[in-house]
Amino acid sequence: MAGAALFPLSTDRLPSVGTFRSLLDAARSIFAGSAAPPTEPSQATPEPPAERRPRKTSQSLARQLVREFPYGVDAETLWDRCEAAGLEMADVDRAIDDLARDAAVKVERIDPSSLTVVDLLGVDAMRMRIKGSVAWVTDTERARYGGQEYLLVREPDNEFDAQAIAVYGRGRKVGYVPASKAAALAPLLDALEADAYLVAGAAVQQNSIRLWVDVPRVPALRSFVAARPS
Repeated sequence: MAGAALFPLSTDRLPSVGTFRSLLDAARSIFAGSAAPPTEPSQATPEPPAERRPRKTSQSLARQLVREFPYGVDAETLWDRCEAAGLEMADVDRAIDDLARDAAVKVERIDPSSLTVVDLLGVDAMRMRIKGSVAWVTDTERARYGGQEYLLVREPDNEFDAQAIAVYGRGRKVGYVPASKAAALAPLLDALEADAYLVAGAAVQQNSIRLWVDVPRVPALRSFVAARPS
């Protein structure tokens, strides 16, 4: 049959336009409900800035190590801790020595007002470094007890040297007259029969922590002793 459709369709079986729209709307709603909503790219929450800690100093690290290792810190540990703190090992090691020395100083005082003192300020003298200060005053105490005047005090009962002459500054022992000099001076001071002997000296300087005492010269002190009334 010419011009006829192979499969004729009945128009009454075709869905209406409204039905198509209803189906399309239903499909859209299904897909809209099942599809995951678009996600925005995640942004990392910025971490709060790390709290800045003050940089360690050689002294602060030394104090910490002394607390942690009261019987001494080994070289490897010391190196590692210095490396982590960005400090020189020699500086920290020196600071540890200073702390140990400061903790070990001995304290011995006198009351000058209760002593018989002979004034030797007018006797010819030579300036000498006070020996053994490290055992009696800390570095910070040197400025406090050093000064322009000192008292020499004989120590005939000293267990190490019966000729010892101690040096006191502002009532606190700061060291000794060098032993070689004390051996010559001790008999002359003993002849004066006083408790202490006033001499001049020098305190710490801006670039040095050494303490100095003006020790009477032996000939001058001998003349002074001879001139004293018996």
